[in-house]
Amino acid sequence: MRANKGEWSEVYVFLKLLSEGRIYAADENLNKINDIFYILIKIIRHDNGDKFEYHHDTNIKIYNTNNELLLTLPIIEFKKKAVELLDVIKNTTGSSFAVPAVEDFMNRIYCTKIKAPSHEKRDITIVVKDLEIGAEPELGFSIKSKIGNPSTLLNAGQTTNFLYHVTGVSKDKTLEINNIDGRSKIKDRLKRIEELGGTIQFNSMHSETFKNNMEIIDSSLPALIAEYVYIFFSTSPNTILDLTKEIISKNPLKIDDDNKVNFYENKIKHFLRNIALGMTPTNQWDTKKEVNGGFIVVKENGEILCYHIYNKEDFENYLYKNTKFDTASSNRHKFGTVYEKNGKMFFNLNLQIRFIS
Repeated sequence: MRANKGEWSEVYVFLKLLSEGRIYAADENLNKINDIFYILIKIIRHDNGDKFEYHHDTNIKIYNTNNELLLTLPIIEFKKKAVELLDVIKNTTGSSFAVPAVEDFMNRIYCTKIKAPSHEKRDITIVVKDLEIGAEPELGFSIKSKIGNPSTLLNAGQTTNFLYHVTGVSKDKTLEINNIDGRSKIKDRLKRIEELGGTIQFNSMHSETFKNNMEIIDSSLPALIAEYVYIFFSTSPNTILDLTKEIISKNPLKIDDDNKVNFYENKIKHFLRNIALGMTPTNQWDTKKEVNGGFIVVKENGEILCYHIYNKEDFENYLYKNTKFDTASSNRHKFGTVYEKNGKMFFNLNLQIRFIS
């Protein structure tokens, strides 16, 4: 079983959670909040069509779909494997690698898959004792690891393309613009359109589902994120923090000066949080899922911390400070060239958001 560091980190979280029996919340700077934590009751996994529950008590007890006890193991075994796996993740180079000793243990405890299916936003499902409300909710968490290459918050695809209407440029200039090449070719093409007297204005989005999901959060989001995307590709800033400063300066939605800082910061923070908690470009977003979601971060030293509903502000501030726009493959995702459609000229730009290393 070969996987990358991010994928092995999901296994690490599974083992470490069972070995510790609780997970602490993080503040906006990814520091542990000592008085906010969740006590683990069990972890639920689906493997090859079967459901398994891993109950945390004085030992770890594994049950199948029929609630039959399959295996009882000491907690120390999970702790040892978590430590062993962390050491391999931190010290192994290469994009993909195997960890035979941990794989043997996984097979022993009915885990034959390293990661959740790609269509699932949640990477792990846990039942906790929620001390705030005195309940035992089942929660789905997405896992992001700071060990290894920076992970993505929003993956690129044609579904994350924004379409811009190009006016004021004659069709005979299209080839000249599209022939501009090099590392900064998209920025240079946009610049050339402006030099030729052209204007570029947001028109629509490739994915109607993504557009609708944004509008569920806020009706102004499609136009606002389109402005973020255009500024990213046409200028130098790439972090969410710096791009927001540009947005505030340009004030595309014409917000009153006294309110525009809070307005734009809150809009982008809310957008990032919804992406982190499960909103995708391809599936209709149910905002109720927010309260049943969370975010687990694996720090460089192996500490795991989470963000959830009770520290929403810390979560949003963490995302705001630690994410950036990134450029995906323009050929693969079909953006960055002038093209004609129904007698009009268009230019696609793509949205991808990644964590800062």
